[in-house]
Amino acid sequence: MNAIYSIFNDDPPADYKAHSLSVSDVVIMNQNGDMKAYFVDRFGFQELPDFVEERKKILGMENDIQKRDILEQTSCISFYVAECSEFPVLGEVHHDLSLPEALEAYEKIPAERKNGLKSVGFNLQEGSDYDGMMDLM
Repeated sequence: MNAIYSIFNDDPPADYKAHSLSVSDVVIMNQNGDMKAYFVDRFGFQELPDFVEERKKILGMENDIQKRDILEQTSCISFYVAECSEFPVLGEVHHDLSLPEALEAYEKIPAERKNGLKSVGFNLQEGSDYDGMMDLM
């Protein structure tokens, strides 16, 4: 481990773009499929016996989340709410909502805080001439 510390701090490879090893970093070593994790502290390297398994669980969850995101991205319509329909940057704006979420957000924008006409609209993404954002109300 000390040799690795020396390589990445004293003489890093030319194509190495990350920061040097420092206190609080976690280093994962893969030697012939045997993965071990080490925490860098001010005294050296402390092995983290459960880290690799926990990381694998988290990465497995991320794969599920990515699959779900891909499915959600294939839907072609989402809704938005803007405090000012003509110039959304002048107030509160919410994007990528379902219709019930959009209506709820619309109701939560106070009437006395008007920067323009508040609106609910939809964003159509299907590859047609009608793609884009359109106000509903």
